[in-house]
Amino acid sequence: MKFLTLPDGTVLEDAFIVENFLQQYLQLDANKIFEELKSIGSLGETEVIPFSENGEIVKWVTGGHSALKFRGNNLKRRKIWCQKNYKKGMLKYGYTGWQHAISNATCDVQYVRPILKVASALDTFFLEGTEISDKIFKREEHLFNHYIATIYDDETYKIGFHSDKQTNFVEDSYFLVIKLGEARKFEFRLADQKKSKPFFSENLSPGTAIFVRAHSSDGTDANSRVQHGVPEMNQKCKISGSIVARCIKTVVPWKTVQKNIGRAQKTRERRIQRTRGEKEIGSVGEEADLVQNIVRLPEDQAKLTKAR
Repeated sequence: MKFLTLPDGTVLEDAFIVENFLQQYLQLDANKIFEELKSIGSLGETEVIPFSENGEIVKWVTGGHSALKFRGNNLKRRKIWCQKNYKKGMLKYGYTGWQHAISNATCDVQYVRPILKVASALDTFFLEGTEISDKIFKREEHLFNHYIATIYDDETYKIGFHSDKQTNFVEDSYFLVIKLGEARKFEFRLADQKKSKPFFSENLSPGTAIFVRAHSSDGTDANSRVQHGVPEMNQKCKISGSIVARCIKTVVPWKTVQKNIGRAQKTRERRIQRTRGEKEIGSVGEEADLVQNIVRLPEDQAKLTKAR
């Protein structure tokens, strides 16, 4: 267990890294887990994300899909969302850029075999009691219930510095990042010095785990004090990824989810129509100016002739 140390020497006891966590503590093969994840098919960038009552539809959503784009830009990663207790409603993790349109991509973890293996092993590990589990598992709500798998296809794929949005987190819970695939850099920097260089930047091998506490009542949790990210690499890097587990408290009934998706879609359509209308008005105005200039040409020519 390696605790994160800030530039001033402060040791964060609620942010730490455990090498070979997947292999040593969960008794799972990191390479096999990643191969199973990679074998799952992807949703087309223009395909509608379907809703399934049982949460059995499992697809990667690519960064070019409209529901995953951020401010109109493609994301340099692809994702799978899954959770426990699917029938009770969607566990909402409202990260920066989250859209209602992505909601139906959430599936039941029971249908995502590689993540289910990790989730089941984590539950067993935390209930058994070890130095790590005793530190994290304070009450039943601290068992992980929400999982996001991410793939970075090459060295250009990345995620910028950020702290997890904690509104939907169980108070004083941890989030866990398990690295998979090719070893690549994982970085931390101070949250209150957003232009500072990372104070931690290391290549993490598959199976390595990063634990970070979030959403404390007094704001002293590590997630509030530092930001983390996966940077673009300067050299060639093969496919890599991660599974991130969280403790989410916000449950949205699926009927409400569908209503929210419908409302958001109508709002989007109105915005598109309004934008098109403004462009058309602008075009008409430009054409009117052009016509007016053309109409005035004979007058101007007459004046010019008279002046001569």
